[in-house]
Amino acid sequence: MNSVPGSIIINREPYIKSVKENELPDARLLSEDYSNRLRFEMLKKSRLEAMCHWKRNDALGLNKNNYIKEIQFKNESILTKSDKDDLEKLDVYTDRYPLLGIRKSIMRFIILFQIIAYNIITSSIFGNFTLIVIIANSLIMMMDDPLRTTPS
Repeated sequence: MNSVPGSIIINREPYIKSVKENELPDARLLSEDYSNRLRFEMLKKSRLEAMCHWKRNDALGLNKNNYIKEIQFKNESILTKSDKDDLEKLDVYTDRYPLLGIRKSIMRFIILFQIIAYNIITSSIFGNFTLIVIIANSLIMMMDDPLRTTPS
């Protein structure tokens, strides 16, 4: 029974038979996505309750600015805006000069190299290693006799 747009669909009895377990649809959300969605729903519900509380207590609209500021402050915890990193900017970068793909791949390599170098430099292992090298160099310079002549 195929229906065409604009045709009347006949009412049928609902399907009441049980569905086999292997025929159930797969879950499209991961557990953390589902928990985030639930957390968002709880936050939305708390905002609605706060709005109803303000409206009940402020029939004349005298505390409207305080209400707006409080809601804006609570909404900042839900919606945060962050800038794109260099790789995301590179993905959407376009221009009309030739060899865009090659230039983007070269820039991707440079950006990845910069990210790796930054992660190495900011790691505590690198900082500790350079500090040990500086201290060892200072100790060797302290033990070295400046009056000793080297054979030439």
